[in-house]
Amino acid sequence: MKTNLKDFSLTPLGKVQSRATVASFESSTLEELLFIVGKPRTAASGTIAREGSRKLPLNELLSIGSSLKSTFYKRFARGWAVVLMAVCVVVPVNVNAEVFTEVTSAYGLPDNANSVQSVWVDYDNDDDLDLVVTVQHEGTQEVKLYQNNNGNFVDVAQNLGLTGQDLKFSVSLGDYDNDGDTDMIQRSRLLRNDLNTTGRFTNVGIYAGYFIDYDNDGNLDMFSVGFGTPGTLYRNDQDNFTKIEGALGLNNNSKHIRSINWADYDKDGDMDVLLVNGRNEEVTLYRNDVKTTGLFTDVTTTMGLSSLGTRGYADGAAWGDYDNDGDLDFYITSQDGTDNRLYRNDGSSFTDVTAEFGLPLTDGTHVTWADYDNDGYLDLYVVTTELSDSRLFHNEIAQGNGFVLTSEMLDSRRVRWGGSWGDFDNDGDLDHVISGDEITRLYQNNSSQNGNHWLHLKLTGTISNRSAIGATVYVQTGNLVQMRQITSYGEFSIQNSFPVAFGLGNAETVDTLTIKWPNGIEQVLTDVDVDQVLSVVEPYSLTITKTANGTITSTPAGIHCGIDCTETYALNTNVQLTATADAGYTFDQWSGDCSSGTGTTINVTMNAAKNCTAVFINNPVGNTIGLTLTPSPILTNSQMGTTTLNINPTGSCSSWTATTKPGGNITNLLVSPTSGTGNATITISYRKSSVLSPKKGNAKVSITASCGNGTPTVTKTVIIR
Repeated sequence: MKTNLKDFSLTPLGKVQSRATVASFESSTLEELLFIVGKPRTAASGTIAREGSRKLPLNELLSIGSSLKSTFYKRFARGWAVVLMAVCVVVPVNVNAEVFTEVTSAYGLPDNANSVQSVWVDYDNDDDLDLVVTVQHEGTQEVKLYQNNNGNFVDVAQNLGLTGQDLKFSVSLGDYDNDGDTDMIQRSRLLRNDLNTTGRFTNVGIYAGYFIDYDNDGNLDMFSVGFGTPGTLYRNDQDNFTKIEGALGLNNNSKHIRSINWADYDKDGDMDVLLVNGRNEEVTLYRNDVKTTGLFTDVTTTMGLSSLGTRGYADGAAWGDYDNDGDLDFYITSQDGTDNRLYRNDGSSFTDVTAEFGLPLTDGTHVTWADYDNDGYLDLYVVTTELSDSRLFHNEIAQGNGFVLTSEMLDSRRVRWGGSWGDFDNDGDLDHVISGDEITRLYQNNSSQNGNHWLHLKLTGTISNRSAIGATVYVQTGNLVQMRQITSYGEFSIQNSFPVAFGLGNAETVDTLTIKWPNGIEQVLTDVDVDQVLSVVEPYSLTITKTANGTITSTPAGIHCGIDCTETYALNTNVQLTATADAGYTFDQWSGDCSSGTGTTINVTMNAAKNCTAVFINNPVGNTIGLTLTPSPILTNSQMGTTTLNINPTGSCSSWTATTKPGGNITNLLVSPTSGTGNATITISYRKSSVLSPKKGNAKVSITASCGNGTPTVTKTVIIR
């Protein structure tokens, strides 16, 4: 819990003790117990300050001894912890109500399940979050899918065909077939969501891994690295998955993977990946260079991460822009006691800032980022082993306090595997579920009562993958700009819900909402209302290409085709395109996706991405415009006959038509073909009613060519005598 200084005042605590009182310990093993008790930190209940702005909770002192090998030192450390708590001045007691309330049983969830993974997902598209929990029994595993049913969770796994799936640990969610519902990869199976047809999930193949659109082609691919097996990449080719040998360099050298963390850390529009390996194996950062070299590149050393090295039994990592500078930083955990680290993204390299922001050097299994109190800054939740309690750190970097430990969701029971954030009660703040040995815990967030505003986004791709995995979102309120990226999972056993959440503090409107879709389309919305779940569909692109010189404009305004001829429009928008020829040119026709249009102005309905071509033809001033016909005139003494006629349009004349008019002694006058473009030869056939005594009058064949530059048509006539 953290003290809310806006609502409460604190009574001065009086004089604090000097360092000399607690500095007489001589054991370097107990270095963590040496504190400077200075000005109380009013923003954190139950903490005292340490030299170098590093904070440790009082209850953490008891756990420090647990990590020491010697029984003597364990007792010694715990004993001095009690002494310190007795002699040190206690910091302010939190007078606020708890932010999180444990409600596992109240919502129908078993609280003693031996759960490994908990994942939020709206599997039935009813606009509330359901919960997937993987449960491990002795020798067996199963999956539970709890439907969110008006304030109560009901297990529907058996009804949906998810029993007996041997799910084990990992689950990844995404709409791989782009049909509008969420599919699932579990440890060795791809499960297609067929609720709209069969009412169940369908096992469609033996696959493993996580969803990611590594090549930005609009289809979710799958990447898997096993525990001691090489990497496997499956490319989604719509009707089937193709195994890519060598995984484009992501083979991981058969290391023991613990966490796969995709993110566009270099902001170049494609997803890179951080692979966290256990068993004292190196952590590796791969940059996505598929669009240039066709491979992923190991950039661990060049990005300043060689210090990660071997991290013992490393477990998890999570990307998040904790400092709101527009790029992704990451936190990484290890079970080896003091190896958790926070790395800041400085563009060309990463910097270890763990000590700078007061984060303890402790153990951990998994980690997640979330703005739990909607103040506009990502907070940090570190899940730990049995050595110490899990910890929720409040982000107070903007106030100069670094990350401040709260007393929320402290759970010391057994090993915790991980958890997931999601607003299951739709009140605007993020709730949390955690999994571990013989525990499942659901914590309901009460921050919606603190007055801070929020915005949750549901993104739907059209040209990009339907789940919008790989999209980057920026929200600007005043001078504050926040950034999130959409990914299918956070870690080996953690996945946050797809609606991306932003806390807005006291901002009453979002000035600018910018979405950079994986396809490359950038969509900008302004003056967005707060305190809502906003659904945004990726706009379709309308691309105009031209031949020769002219201008294309659109209504609604967007396209003015000079240099840049691409604009995006929302689904089913009716766009009117108008083509205007430059001087010396004339508009001829539309082609491509707009070939059915006629005239200089056409209407296009944006029900898909479209590419239209406007054809302009050269018509320089002074060029002869006309039509030459040979031979002319046609004379013959035969009673029946045929003759050929050459048509030669000149200048800007293009298409032509031929018409006939019988007359005099000419009957059965025909011409073939009757229309065409450019130079052509046609055949004329006819019959004379009398050769010796011709009647008065002449039959005619008229050739009319369409021309530009102010002269719509040119007509030439052949007289048949």
